[in-house]
Amino acid sequence: LYDSIVEAYADAFQQMMPYMLLKLLCDKPLSADDEIFLFMKRNRQNIEQNVLRDSRMVQKLKAKNIASLKNLLNITENDTEANIILEFYAGGQIGLMTYWLQHFDEITEAELFTLMQRLILQGPMTVLQEKIPQEVFDDLRQKVQPLKIDVFSIDTTASNVMKK
Repeated sequence: LYDSIVEAYADAFQQMMPYMLLKLLCDKPLSADDEIFLFMKRNRQNIEQNVLRDSRMVQKLKAKNIASLKNLLNITENDTEANIILEFYAGGQIGLMTYWLQHFDEITEAELFTLMQRLILQGPMTVLQEKIPQEVFDDLRQKVQPLKIDVFSIDTTASNVMKK
């Protein structure tokens, strides 16, 4: 029974996520009464308990989403860069969905959609930089130093690891 419930959610998400991407890319409005948000609100508890807390399910959901997007966007298996981008996108989508389901009183659907659109079209670091006060950003630039790791000083022999 559990597997069939999980599979039903995976199928629903597989239909919704490419739809959401297309709306984002085409600058079409997504409203609070759009089916994707209604579905997530109606099934919030089940999604949190049965889908997002099960790492196997999250991986299955991500894989189905990626497969659907590859088909939609005509991306082949040997297009490494496109496949990496889809992995990044699908992981971010699941992260946003998880956050919203756990904190949906803190952000409206319209605000979430606007943020998703900015993250997808501008990139997460560009959007994050807007949130960092300039003096903090300038201070961080001053602190960046070349990283020096002496890999030869790391003892990974089994005898030393066991002693610790």
